[in-house]
Amino acid sequence: MNDIYLDVGLLSDPLGVTNKSHELIQCQKAAERLGFTWMEIRAKNRKRNLIDVKTCICKFLYEKNWTLTQISDELNVHYSTIIHHKNKFDKLITRDREIQIIWQTLNQL
Repeated sequence: MNDIYLDVGLLSDPLGVTNKSHELIQCQKAAERLGFTWMEIRAKNRKRNLIDVKTCICKFLYEKNWTLTQISDELNVHYSTIIHHKNKFDKLITRDREIQIIWQTLNQL
């Protein structure tokens, strides 16, 4: 039976999959849908389209109450980079169509 229960303050299922795992899987699926592997997202790379996806993932995870350290560990970047991406997202979401498309893809899954 797949009943969901509360496990040490985190919503979890009997297999031990937490909300954080579901959120990370959602980010990985969005990255794949946008044409990137999770390894590409985690790699050091300065290509604009890849950075745009990483920016949206940072904002998405931050809004899901991930800490800066958790996000930086998962994306293999310094925590200050997460702050930069979060602030950049707030400026770009209203005027950059590519960011809007990525954000919609991420939130539709």
